[in-house]
Amino acid sequence: MLTEAPSRRLRRTQSADLLALALLLLVCLAFYLPRLQGPISVQDEGILLAYPDLILKGALPYRDFAALYTPGSLYLVSLAFALFGESIVVERAVGLLYWYAMAAVLYFIGRPVSRLTGWLSACAVVIGLVFFPPGAYAMIGALALALAALLAAARSYSAQDHAVRRGLALLAGALASVVTWFRHDVGLLVTIALFCMFLTGPGFRLRHFIAGACLFAVPLLAYLSAAGFASSFESLVLDVLRNGPGRRLPVEVSVSLLALFALVALALANAVVAWFRNFADDEKVLLRGTVVLALGLMPSVLQRADGWHIIYVACPVLGLTVAGSAMVLRNINPRVGSLRLSLTGGLCMALGLAALAVYSVLRVKDTVPVVSGERFIYLARHAGVGELQAMVDEVNRIARPGQRLFVGPNDLRYTNYNDSYLYFLLPRLAPATRYLEMNPGVANREGSGLAGQLASADLVILNRSYDNWREQNASSIAGSNAASRMMESRFCEHRSFGQWRILLRCAPRAG
Repeated sequence: MLTEAPSRRLRRTQSADLLALALLLLVCLAFYLPRLQGPISVQDEGILLAYPDLILKGALPYRDFAALYTPGSLYLVSLAFALFGESIVVERAVGLLYWYAMAAVLYFIGRPVSRLTGWLSACAVVIGLVFFPPGAYAMIGALALALAALLAAARSYSAQDHAVRRGLALLAGALASVVTWFRHDVGLLVTIALFCMFLTGPGFRLRHFIAGACLFAVPLLAYLSAAGFASSFESLVLDVLRNGPGRRLPVEVSVSLLALFALVALALANAVVAWFRNFADDEKVLLRGTVVLALGLMPSVLQRADGWHIIYVACPVLGLTVAGSAMVLRNINPRVGSLRLSLTGGLCMALGLAALAVYSVLRVKDTVPVVSGERFIYLARHAGVGELQAMVDEVNRIARPGQRLFVGPNDLRYTNYNDSYLYFLLPRLAPATRYLEMNPGVANREGSGLAGQLASADLVILNRSYDNWREQNASSIAGSNAASRMMESRFCEHRSFGQWRILLRCAPRAG
């Protein structure tokens, strides 16, 4: 009987956690499903459709097309395409998986304090589900894996069995190296955070962490070698540096930015309190890792402090800070788990979710599909859908399978944005350029090769809507005009549909 009671308690705990995860999935579905038909982010989500499609056709990132981030998320989406079909709905379902994984990890980070703390931590993800655009963005997957690595590292300090402690340190390193497959910048950041967490205590954790980090780092190096170290370095390092000045924005103080600063300051205060008070080792290292991760993500926000960057940093930092603050309160006042506090926290969570649910329903935009064969994307009804549909229909009518397609802005001296989803909508045509996404300082720089790639195209689609692009950064500076000269000399306009222009190779002149 004495051995039966702990076993029953363990089963009850596991059943309660499974129920919590199921309910958490329902919450994520409730907020995410209405957005499956949301308007596409034409370049940022367009590449999440176009790149995996090319991978399934045998292309290698960096060797065959330029990409600013490591390819883990692209291969995961391509696997989903292979299993369930190539569709924007399938790609967005992968995005839901990322958000749910983040929510689940945050739940288990906060659960040792109380299940309510776990729920409050996990529900920070709902902010991202409501305000962040739908899609399988690599940053969300990378942050979910980074949080899982922090959790494994902290649990390696609380585990009773020595073999389990070693295994969790190994797992933390392995997760950090998987993060590097998704985003190499976040992979470096979480590696630094884990290194800071493993600095204290016996050295076996640090050794096992390093061993785990090699598990997936070595295959990534092998992959980059297969794609070509030179082209990989060009895309992942040089192009990222070139792109920075054209994407940076002046920092404007906003309520959301101030709230994020307050969260980071609170995370730092929690770590300082844990350092000077007698906290458990797992809580100390978790709060330390939280501070390193939160501070390390701030340059991404300050480089371009718009809604996207603030939200994807705020969601994990908010969840971690809720869990960390609950740990501090419990250590300062052991009665923090009282019924009154639990009821107050539960009521706040319910009211917050209800308010976000109402807002989420109100902000659902009226969208219309743009169809090309069996493929489709969604655009807001007022975004010239009819003209785009007519243009796509015309391209499908005149193009022959295997011809080479170039998609770009109308003025190729300014490669600030691109309708990359068109490569996905027109799968019979092969891309004529490495630059399926166009970034300032990258595609329009001298020596980028854009003009030579354009010369190989059979058909060109240009968009006039980017002609008046005005941001307070280097994107407003004209780049090389070699591609524009090439376009004017070799291509003639076939038809226009509003902002869209279709150009074909000019017929050779007689004589």
